[in-house]
Amino acid sequence: MPKLSPILFSTEMVKEIMDGRKTMTRRIIKQKYNNTVIEIVRGNVWERQIVAPPEKLENGIERHQVAAVEIIKPTYQKGDILWVRETWTKVAGEYVYKASEPEWYTDGYRPSIHMPKEAARIFLRVTDVRAERVQDITVDDAIAEGAWGGGTPTIPMSLLWEEHPNASCNAAVSFAHLWDSLNAKRGYGWDTNPWVWVYTFERIAKPANWCAA
Repeated sequence: MPKLSPILFSTEMVKEIMDGRKTMTRRIIKQKYNNTVIEIVRGNVWERQIVAPPEKLENGIERHQVAAVEIIKPTYQKGDILWVRETWTKVAGEYVYKASEPEWYTDGYRPSIHMPKEAARIFLRVTDVRAERVQDITVDDAIAEGAWGGGTPTIPMSLLWEEHPNASCNAAVSFAHLWDSLNAKRGYGWDTNPWVWVYTFERIAKPANWCAA
């Protein structure tokens, strides 16, 4: 039985999922230690060997010792089913979603974090998991993230040209702006190049007996 878990997406990213353009998401790997580390990725398990300050031997050779080992596993595993939490409200007893209705449709929407499980309408199956640095993203992956690669851009082109006048306005540049809009204030901006879990997913129908799951 696959694990069922909630996952948050912004309204723009929900639209990309619904349109079939977003099939990937990157989530920050939160680290316990900030010391110098040797990072080893084995499949979808991330092992961080925390290195103690080097000890100098009599012959001048430095000996490095591992002070601790931290094993970090992804929040979601391959095969897990995710139900999307999105910005929502209720109108006349029915659930309404900001990604599908205009602003004037309701007096106000509620934050995605407060969306109840029973309101879920989008379900995803995790098909792959890996760890990498956020700046290692390829153009193809940026498009799979829902960044601009044709169609409607998620980042205004005027902003891209203003901040990157000498760069081509491609999906990778768009994704960098998208990433910063969500993570820079949290201390994980594009320039810090944090480690992230890369989740690939596919949209599926609502699981049977969803309310009882």
